[in-house]
Amino acid sequence: MKQFKYDKDRVIKVLKSQARFTVQLENEIDILESLDHYNIVKIDKSSKEERCFVMEYIKGDSDAVIDKSSDVFSFKILLWELLYWRLPYGILGRDEIIYVSSDEQREKYLSLKGLPQGIQDLIRLCKRQNPQIRPSFINIQKRLTDIFLSEIPCQSGKDFWLKICSTINITKVYESIPRKTFKKSLFKCLNISKTWENV
Repeated sequence: MKQFKYDKDRVIKVLKSQARFTVQLENEIDILESLDHYNIVKIDKSSKEERCFVMEYIKGDSDAVIDKSSDVFSFKILLWELLYWRLPYGILGRDEIIYVSSDEQREKYLSLKGLPQGIQDLIRLCKRQNPQIRPSFINIQKRLTDIFLSEIPCQSGKDFWLKICSTINITKVYESIPRKTFKKSLFKCLNISKTWENV
């Protein structure tokens, strides 16, 4: 496996050549480009064909359809990053992440320790090996709303989240939010628009 810097035109060209280019993939490509994200890799095979995939979907059937369930899988990575304010798989190199294929292995590197049980359950559901089991974004939004309304303490919510922080950066972020509006602000940060379901 060889890494290469994200190149939108190149990725689109390869995907079109494989008849794998869809509006959904174009939206994801635009997001990755706006983030200058290194989440696309190049796999050199014995054939002349060059394939490009989102990092989380390199493992397994390389010809599997990438649909909304793929976005749900990616979303759980983003949710984890928002909650812990750390890069996922931080101690692994990109060439090592490809071998993290089982749910048990992922949780070893993406620990859910300290999170409310509802969020732990949601993240585990989003990363299930079987894409059919993963929730829709509308369902994710409902679950997150229920979690924020029921599991996060109203008055001590800020202290609750600070306790699970392990870096200086996220501590500064949380400390910058007024205590009275903390819960509302945090929920706004994690809000998912129902329009995602139409992407």
